[in-house]
Amino acid sequence: MTDLGQLATALASLSRLVPVSTALVGVGWATVDTDRTLADLAAASLAFGPVVDETALGATARVAWSGATAIVVLEPSTEGRLAAALARRGEGIACLYVSGPDATGSARVTALGRPGRLLPHDRPWGPFVLLVDPAAP
Repeated sequence: MTDLGQLATALASLSRLVPVSTALVGVGWATVDTDRTLADLAAASLAFGPVVDETALGATARVAWSGATAIVVLEPSTEGRLAAALARRGEGIACLYVSGPDATGSARVTALGRPGRLLPHDRPWGPFVLLVDPAAP
């Protein structure tokens, strides 16, 4: 299956995982080499912040904002969810960050600096959805 086919399949499965009353806040891109990925994105003139943790996925992250949407480059820091996603599907979109109600139940700080929680998912390799607090900056 092509990357586009995998993305279409993943997005179709997300429609039943993501609560209806949410808004897209960010897209998480899985990589095995953050520096290479950031170099590839240099032409987009995005200003990526310092390395932060994305503990829900077992990853480190670098975040840039394109308007109201975050681009989150994720690299595994443990043999956790993100590592499983990379092993199964390779580099590419691994998660979506959405804001909506009930984000603070068993919340922890996400790479976006907002409290949030990982929504249930069908497979250990995702796709993943992190529900973040809409009221947080």
